[in-house]
Amino acid sequence: MKKSALALLLASAFVLAGCSSDKVVDPYAGNDAKYIYATGHSMLQRGDYSDAITAFQSLDSQYPFDQYAKMGDMELIYAQYKNDEPALALAAANRFIQLYPSDPNISYAYYMRGVVNFDNGRSFLERYTPYDMSKHNPIEYQNAYKDFNTVVTIYPNSPYAADARRRMIFLNNTMAQYQLNVASYYYQWKAYTAAINRAQMVLTHYPQTPALEGALGVMVQSYEALNLPTLEKSAKLLLKANFPNDPLVKDMPMPTLQQTGAAQAEQAASTVVPTATTPAATTTRPKPVSVKVKPLENAPSKKNTVPPPKTPVPNPANPN
Repeated sequence: MKKSALALLLASAFVLAGCSSDKVVDPYAGNDAKYIYATGHSMLQRGDYSDAITAFQSLDSQYPFDQYAKMGDMELIYAQYKNDEPALALAAANRFIQLYPSDPNISYAYYMRGVVNFDNGRSFLERYTPYDMSKHNPIEYQNAYKDFNTVVTIYPNSPYAADARRRMIFLNNTMAQYQLNVASYYYQWKAYTAAINRAQMVLTHYPQTPALEGALGVMVQSYEALNLPTLEKSAKLLLKANFPNDPLVKDMPMPTLQQTGAAQAEQAASTVVPTATTPAATTTRPKPVSVKVKPLENAPSKKNTVPPPKTPVPNPANPN
């Protein structure tokens, strides 16, 4: 009995020893805030993102209300983004916005939140190589657009406003192209009503994008397939007024401003409701059709184009 108790006591001691050895030790425990921040910033500049994260997290843990902790919180967003931790970077950006809504550098948190959403939902290779973003659901791009718009409209003098504006233009074109891709897909499967509805979204929400020509082309061909000559004619007038050399309307005379305005009003007021005579989506794979879909230029999403925050940096002090 005594031997069993002794064995149990020794086993417990080993378990406790193992647990104590697994305890995470803060390498910056006891160092002052200025030193920890400056060390973390130096690591960030060298590209040692994991070590920089450790320093900034220690800083926030030991000195949560210090000015250097706030600066570290902002640089933590960038460090986690560069360390391929988008969820943590997004959380860090949200936290900074909640804690410091009136901080002079708040625009960077909105900008980085937009950048993370801009890159979100893509594989590692897709982040570093060109690919067509318009083939993916644009929900993350819509979130990114909102954050970039915040930077541009509320903080127009921010050093990040120019890049935010550039990304907004690209995202606007991408979301328009996505709607056109869906419209084209519906048209190819002879779901003409659905194709028209998607194409109209381009006219309504993205009228200044390159996708407009393809969207009008989808509408012209879909109205023709549905035997709706009045709406087909007004769609052709809009296509001719905006893209006179499009193959679908190149032989038409140029419409007057009055005709174009009337066509635009007619399209805005039109609603196509499926009826018994509306062709249903085909069950056999259709042949490719001629719907103009313009390729987009490569996204401005390479990580080396994203700048770190602009913050004053002290020199590391001797921790002793």
